[in-house]
Amino acid sequence: MRLRRFRKLRRNRNYATMVLVAFVGILSVMGIGYSYLQQRLSMDISLSKKQDDSFREYFAYVIASKNISGNAEGLFTDDFGNIRYRGANDEVKNYVEFNDELWRVVGIFEGGYVKLVNDSTIGEMAWDSGGDNDWSTASLQNYLNTTYYNAFTEDSKSVVSLHTYRLGGITDNMIFPDEAYEFEQGSDVFPGNPTSIKQRVGLLYASDFGYAASERCNSDMSLYPGRDGCDTSGNWLYMEMQNYWFQTAASDNSTEASLHWRPGYLSVSSVNNQYLVRPVVYLQMNVVCNGGTGTSTDPYTLSSTLGPLTTDPINNPMNPQTTATTTGTGTGTGTPTGTTTGTGTPTGTTTGTWTPTGTTTPTGTWTPTGTTTSTPTTTTPIMTTSNSPVTTPNY
Repeated sequence: MRLRRFRKLRRNRNYATMVLVAFVGILSVMGIGYSYLQQRLSMDISLSKKQDDSFREYFAYVIASKNISGNAEGLFTDDFGNIRYRGANDEVKNYVEFNDELWRVVGIFEGGYVKLVNDSTIGEMAWDSGGDNDWSTASLQNYLNTTYYNAFTEDSKSVVSLHTYRLGGITDNMIFPDEAYEFEQGSDVFPGNPTSIKQRVGLLYASDFGYAASERCNSDMSLYPGRDGCDTSGNWLYMEMQNYWFQTAASDNSTEASLHWRPGYLSVSSVNNQYLVRPVVYLQMNVVCNGGTGTSTDPYTLSSTLGPLTTDPINNPMNPQTTATTTGTGTGTGTPTGTTTGTGTPTGTTTGTWTPTGTTTPTGTWTPTGTTTSTPTTTTPIMTTSNSPVTTPNY
């Protein structure tokens, strides 16, 4: 009995030892797992922070991040989701050093394009010396995008966007800024005139001048002079006793365009008259800000080296889109002529005309077989614009 009892006790002790060893093993595995999880979590947070921080130096982000309630910059969001500056010169902080000159930020448009206007003028010129208000053929448009732009520094050229400017026209000057903006973005033009143009240098819109007025301004743009906050007392785009052209043409005739008239209101005039010119450019979305606070004595400075993002707005995180890359292989009928090597990218369904890239000229109908794969890529926005107000950038 004692022997049997002793053996049973040893078995119990062996069992307890095994349980203890197993428990220690489990704790060790849990410790290693916890350590790995902690390291992984820390790495993920670090990568996420690094990704966020990589956009914080982008000029559009620097500006948009200051567009908060009660800001001291003069920033606000207009009726169409664009971020703009408004107020008098001493109320806005929108100066930037560009092309070895002082320029000023009009605002951020179309999801990330920063728009600049020269703080001074480049002389008096006709809008079009031939008297036609088709901006695509205007003498001033040609001058700005050849002679004037070609004189830019190479660093400045590297950050200017080849941008689409809308050419919608207006019929009179008795309109509010939001009404002018809708016309400018629309298709109401004099018959035969285009509704848009791609260019590197343009002019301010009439709506830009209207929206630059202080928040307390509540008037159509023909009545700005003497109105509280509309001209000298609250509009940083006002130029005392100066006439300068806007890009906005008249839509009810072929000979007039709009301008800032010297008392400080919107007017129209014959395009062959000579008035002052204030050039405008849009910056590429991934322009990096080197520093500055936006004051006239400490303007923002820009880097000539663009950020890591593509300049294509479709793939730019400031203008989120979903894109897809489609690849596939296929064989088909037809008698190609010339060199038949090359690659192709079928789109849509896999039955259709196959157009290889390279030096191939197949005859007949090329019908690829097989499957195509699509890999969607959704980018993360730095800022967005919509009809609802946007006050801070989004990640």
